[in-house]
Amino acid sequence: MQTSSIYAPTLQTDAIEFSTLKVIESNINKAGPLLPILHDLQDTFGYIPRVAIKVISQQLHRSEADIDGVISFYHYFRLTPPAKVVVKICQAEACQAMGAVSLCNNIKEWLQTKDCSVKNAVEIEPIYCMGNCACAPNVCVGDDLYGRANIDSIQHAITQQYTSEGEADER
Repeated sequence: MQTSSIYAPTLQTDAIEFSTLKVIESNINKAGPLLPILHDLQDTFGYIPRVAIKVISQQLHRSEADIDGVISFYHYFRLTPPAKVVVKICQAEACQAMGAVSLCNNIKEWLQTKDCSVKNAVEIEPIYCMGNCACAPNVCVGDDLYGRANIDSIQHAITQQYTSEGEADER
C-alpha cells in the first residue's frame, strides 16, 4: 500500500500545527503575544510556515492578513525555508565605506563559478548593522559573525558551512 506520498504532507502539517499551538501556549499570557510567537516560530522552523499563520489567526482572533502584515514589516521574519547556507552581508554605512558592496559582488561572482548544488544552497541577504561597525565589513555565515571580512574568509566560511551542513543531512 502506497501511503507515504499521500499522508506525508498531512503529518508534516499536523506537526507544524502542534508545534505552533505549543508556542502560542507558552506566549499567550504575554502582553502583545504576536511578536514573541512569531520569534519563537522563526527560531523553531527557520521560517514561519503558512500553516502556522492560520493557527495563530484562529488562536489570537486576528486575521491572517493582519499577521502577514506584521511578518512582512519585519525583515527578520521569513515565509520560506532558508537555504542551507545563509550569508548576511551588512549594508550599513560603516560596512559600505569599508567595501561591503564590492565584497557582496565578489561573493556572487564566486558562487557563479560553482556547480548548481552549491549555488542553489547559498542565499545572500542584506542586513543593516550587526553592531560590529569597528570591524567593518561584517558578514554572518550561518550563525558565525566575520568582522573585517574579505573574499577569502567568506569563501572559506561558506565552503565549511556547506560541507558541514551536507554531512549533517547525510546522518
